[in-house]
Amino acid sequence: MTQPIIDIAEDGQSASGEYYLWELAKAASEGDGATEDTWIGGWYESTFRKEQDAWLCSHMELILKLKSATSNADWETPIPPWQNEDRNA
Repeated sequence: MTQPIIDIAEDGQSASGEYYLWELAKAASEGDGATEDTWIGGWYESTFRKEQDAWLCSHMELILKLKSATSNADWETPIPPWQNEDRNA
């Protein structure tokens, strides 16, 4: 996770944050389960709470925008990149 953006609420007891994800990972391919080098990218949306002077993570969600084998000449994305979508629909 890179480039964190943390916004602390005015009450100082809660916060929200976003982190970018850009990673070369080993991912299982569909079918035979063999692993292959895969680029993954997206961001995490998080919420935090403060308890007894310690910050704790309340929720973290990965918004995946890129998953593509490194052997592919072109990116393959599960969701059209950088497009707002209603995830609650």
